[in-house]
Amino acid sequence: MAGKKVCIICGKEKAGILVREDHVIRAVRWIKKNITKNEKNNVLVVCRTCYPKYREQRKKFTTKRAVYVALGTLFFIFGNILALSVVTFLITLGVLLFFYLLALFSYMPALDIKKTEKT
Repeated sequence: MAGKKVCIICGKEKAGILVREDHVIRAVRWIKKNITKNEKNNVLVVCRTCYPKYREQRKKFTTKRAVYVALGTLFFIFGNILALSVVTFLITLGVLLFFYLLALFSYMPALDIKKTEKT
């Protein structure tokens, strides 16, 4: 990938901390390349001035994702305990997927920071 470095918060071309490529970003890039034919090949970063705002939004996303997945999992488990059928299994699986997709409305990707071990 050899494109401009663009901040995901302010949208300006700046240097910053790289964003980790994950399944959501790969899916968006695939859609832009194969469906909309509007691939820009930008390198996604978070600039220094936007980092505090990023950190707040990332924290909200991880909290929402955990809550939604926990609620969906509880619904899935209790729904399948109460009624053991294939239809119930599929419906509760769909609800679990729906809860996960709800969390993606506030999606904020992780940064590609190498964690160092303290010795």
